Amino acid sequence: MRKTEFLGEAAALLFPVDWPEPFGLVMEAMACGTPVLAFRCGPIPEVIDDGITSTLLDSEEEAIATLPGILTYDRHAARQRFEERFTSARMVKDYVSTYHKLLRARAANGKAQSTWARRLDGGDVLTPRVEAAAASLFRALRTGRTPVESPWY
Repeated sequence: MRKTEFLGEAAALLFPVDWPEPFGLVMEAMACGTPVLAFRCGPIPEVIDDGITSTLLDSEEEAIATLPGILTYDRHAARQRFEERFTSARMVKDYVSTYHKLLRARAANGKAQSTWARRLDGGDVLTPRVEAAAASLFRALRTGRTPVESPWY
């Protein structure tokens, strides 16, 4: 059985890690719409929505007591929250938004723009390599696929 099937078909992910461990498995469970029971440790409190799509725990006893309740969590809401916060498409949109803000601030300060900045602001001068990178980025925004996932690369 593949990991995504395993996590996707699980009623919940019990993640009783009590050290500052990376949160990859938690993210994978959330991507599958699987609610998570996890100790309040490391980056976990920043990743899950306590009481909404997952539950933060402080003890094993609390995990046992909370388990029946987490089985009622809305799996579609868990997946939707993952989409809103953690997908590559969302991150690409945030990067582009930040680049535009920086370009506007630079223009407002009267500083000269590079050819890349002029292109983003509507200019027409780019090297072929930068043009290809820009095209990939904007294609990712339109399709929801990141440049890395794109067969274009």
